Amino acid sequence: MSRVVYSKPFWLLVIVALFIVGYVVYPRESTPSEVEPESIPAAKTVTDIDGNVYKTIKIGNQTWMAENLRATKLNDGQSISYKSGALDWASLSTPGYCWPDNDALNGEDYGALYNWYSVDSEKLAPEGWHVPTEDEWQTLIDYLGGEKVAGGELKKMNFTVNFAGVRTYSGEFGYIDEMEKYWTATEGGWHAGDAWYYTVTKFDSELGKSSHMKMDGHSVRCMKDD
Repeated sequence: MSRVVYSKPFWLLVIVALFIVGYVVYPRESTPSEVEPESIPAAKTVTDIDGNVYKTIKIGNQTWMAENLRATKLNDGQSISYKSGALDWASLSTPGYCWPDNDALNGEDYGALYNWYSVDSEKLAPEGWHVPTEDEWQTLIDYLGGEKVAGGELKKMNFTVNFAGVRTYSGEFGYIDEMEKYWTATEGGWHAGDAWYYTVTKFDSELGKSSHMKMDGHSVRCMKDD
């Protein structure tokens, strides 16, 4: 019987073919350093001075925190006064905060409630961010279709409205799981000593503007600087 003898070029072709098949069937995993830069998603979070990380959301040309602020320090490292007692809260005229219903466990879901003196410090937001003014809130409302529907639109988005409730100037808590009020950075209002805020409730679609005393405790959302 005659024996078939294969030349060297033939064996080289077989080896190359097997290598190609093996590469296609069992592709080599890429190392992190080989990932194309454009395939890495842009960061969509912001971190406060305490190390809390917040999701963000872009609405129109504005970038907002998608969670309520829960920082316990100003962005220069100064501690914000924590006041649990009603009388201590009512007498405070410097930056102060508390947790909804005086329960620290509520901070993770609802964020902190701040008096307006915290906002007025201009150091409450993380670096590169700020507490939005009345005009900036109005820009958001206009983009969402107006005051009558803007609250409903926010509740549909990943803005994460959790209805943190409020703390009144006298130190009482109320409306948790029913409404959320957001301070603006704008002083003024219906009465002397007021500041402006916006309210969204569980029961309607409005995002209404009002004003009240600076000792009130409201939620804070921050907006990215231009």
